[in-house]
Amino acid sequence: MQDSGKNAIFWSLTEKLFRQGLSFIVSVFLARLLNPDDFGVLAMATIFYGWVELFTDFGLGQSIIQKKEVSKVQTSTIFWINIFMGILLFILFYAAAPWIGRFFNAPLVSPIVQITSVGFIITSFTVVQSSIIVKNLEYKKNFFISAASNIGYGIVGVSMAFWGYGVWSMVWGGIFSSVVSLIFLWAYSDWRPSWVICIKETRDMFRTGFHFMSFGFVNSVFDSLDVLMFSKIYSPQIVGLYNRAIGLRNLPLSTLILPITRPLFPVFSKLQDDLVSVKRNYFHYLHLLEFLSFAIAGLIFLSASEIVVVLYTDKWLVAADYLKYAIWIVPLEPNKVIITSLLKGLGRLKLLIMLNFYERGIIVVALAIGYFYGIESFFVCYILLRLCTLIQRIFYVSRMAQISFRKQVEALVFNTLVLVVAVVLVGFIKPENIYVTIVLKSIAFIFVYFSVSYLVKLPGAMIAIKELNLLLKKWTYK
Repeated sequence: MQDSGKNAIFWSLTEKLFRQGLSFIVSVFLARLLNPDDFGVLAMATIFYGWVELFTDFGLGQSIIQKKEVSKVQTSTIFWINIFMGILLFILFYAAAPWIGRFFNAPLVSPIVQITSVGFIITSFTVVQSSIIVKNLEYKKNFFISAASNIGYGIVGVSMAFWGYGVWSMVWGGIFSSVVSLIFLWAYSDWRPSWVICIKETRDMFRTGFHFMSFGFVNSVFDSLDVLMFSKIYSPQIVGLYNRAIGLRNLPLSTLILPITRPLFPVFSKLQDDLVSVKRNYFHYLHLLEFLSFAIAGLIFLSASEIVVVLYTDKWLVAADYLKYAIWIVPLEPNKVIITSLLKGLGRLKLLIMLNFYERGIIVVALAIGYFYGIESFFVCYILLRLCTLIQRIFYVSRMAQISFRKQVEALVFNTLVLVVAVVLVGFIKPENIYVTIVLKSIAFIFVYFSVSYLVKLPGAMIAIKELNLLLKKWTYK
């Protein structure tokens, strides 16, 4: 991979590690100061927001990234369209807030929806600048923008929670964070809009953007169907506990997998005419991320109850039971997100939308099981179906980009076998002290997992050792 690509991945990972680390610390304070009900109410209030937010830019932000050359007229046109849509969506959501509150039978949801709808306007002022930064692989700027906004959220959110503002501490913390992000983004970006709108010149970008928006909309809807259904069936407390488990499950995804794979979309876009380089980068990051994600899933599974109690206290203990199931989605993500980046970069959006539709559609089946048999049964069904759709995704991309189907499936199988061996051997460790349990299980698991991986020459382990040696040499040299 070119130096610019590696530099982008470094800053993307740095930004995500800092942001997730800070967000994690803030979430611990908020979970201790607030109740599961507060998190449940906020989850209800923001479900539909995530669905509609994508209509702010019609996918034109990602179209800017994918298109090789973009003119000032095109970016300015997109900017003014975003502003118009942001204002329109704010008005619609503000008016619809009372109906959303009645839908969930939770009166507090309505005013929260009205306040958070301001985010549509704020976001509309940032789409073009943030897309240009990503297109140019300027992730160092993203680091400082993200750092400022997340520090702002932490200060406002924790302070208000301490003074007893409940769920409103998270609402106003989010608004303040968005405003800070807007200010810093405009300060760091050299791009400014012109007073021009030319739909004709952006027509091809609208077509591409529509595919991106469709893809994102399907993802957003199906990703939140679980919270939507559980919000209608269960109390805000159960929804809050479920959401906390999903939040812990998503922590390694957003901290490790997504920051490393996020720059792969623009990188694959630049390499779309060089399939040899595409394959080399594809397997390099696939093996490395699968190796690390299986390790993280094993660590969290073994100490889920202890982790939840130490971080959030006993009132969140039920979330640990959900987490033990939810964590097994993590090992399935590397292949999925890398294939997504590849298909986006190669412009194969129709194929990506089709595969995504099948994958997201399985949650309907899983939710039907969960409706009758409970949340745990939902997790089991969902994981098994996700595995089936992952195999389907691997099959299609192997035919389209000539990337070995066998090598991808073998990576999944061998990582799974190594993980099972490590979990079985370490699962017998059960000290009485909760802190000793976490430490001993973690050390033992890491030792067994890495030792077995090295003995069987697992590709991900070999790449991890090589990357670590290069990093140590770099630090030593400095």
